[in-house]
Amino acid sequence: MDEDNTVPHHQSSVENMAQTPETSKSGLLGCEIESNEQQKQPVGKKQRNSGGMPLPMYKLVNGNTVVEAEIRSSNLFQKQSISNEIGRCNKGTSFQKGGNTPRMNHFIAFQIANSEVKQKILKLQEKMLASTVTINRQHRKPESVSGSMFKDAFVSTAKLHFTLHVVHLKDEDEKQRAKNAVKAVWQSCKREFEQNPIMAKIEGIGHFRDNVLFAKLCQDDHKSRLTDLATRLREEFESLQVIGETRPFTPHMTIAKISQSKKLRNMYLRTFPRELWTDVEFDSIGVQKVESIQLLSMQTTDPQSGYYECLAEFHFD
Repeated sequence: MDEDNTVPHHQSSVENMAQTPETSKSGLLGCEIESNEQQKQPVGKKQRNSGGMPLPMYKLVNGNTVVEAEIRSSNLFQKQSISNEIGRCNKGTSFQKGGNTPRMNHFIAFQIANSEVKQKILKLQEKMLASTVTINRQHRKPESVSGSMFKDAFVSTAKLHFTLHVVHLKDEDEKQRAKNAVKAVWQSCKREFEQNPIMAKIEGIGHFRDNVLFAKLCQDDHKSRLTDLATRLREEFESLQVIGETRPFTPHMTIAKISQSKKLRNMYLRTFPRELWTDVEFDSIGVQKVESIQLLSMQTTDPQSGYYECLAEFHFD
């Protein structure tokens, strides 16, 4: 599952939080804010503005979580500073880069169960790993290397799926609401899908910003029906006010992602060289019948199957 992209803001505007020290003593997402003067003790080395005057420092208090947020005189720095502290102040919530948008942690998908499709993907991956590519690292000359350097970034065929929607579920209550939402959509299309099954024809390789490689769907009526299914899911979750993806739906089956490889990140490699997949870019991969829709956790893997933990699954007979 590709989780590298951001989604829209959902909380109170950061602009409303970035007020002057006199008007920002409380109310930051339920966090108490104390200034140095209230604490009667130094919070740390003070920064000074262009006139040599010290800038105020604030402490955000939320249960056992205490962090210091420097409120700069510039509105730009104020917003960034406060935004970066929101994630730390909201204990137990992981936030996207930027500070005020929770990371997506669950998704709705249909699983790849066709063994022929899995074998084809495995062969494509092996072909890419056997290739020779040129990499460009910062401050270094271009290097010719084996594609096997990217092995750690390739997704196991046990995890293959097509993503339909991505959401952030913050607690057990939202997980239950999410299960009900997926069930409601499943019930609305069950009869149609059983009478006229969706046969997803998989062909070609695409990418997201060169750091995620994925298999694509053929442009046909079956893809259009999947797009409609994804739209229904999005609308159902929006009606429940559950945070989710808002960008246009792009059907994709992730086969490799840079973020999965610590080794590549340590080497400052942030993208795949395009030579890696150009030889397989238009290959036909196979057909997968949409047999069910699943609510899955991005963060947990089933130890027996190697697939994502499944919170709920609704089958089409």
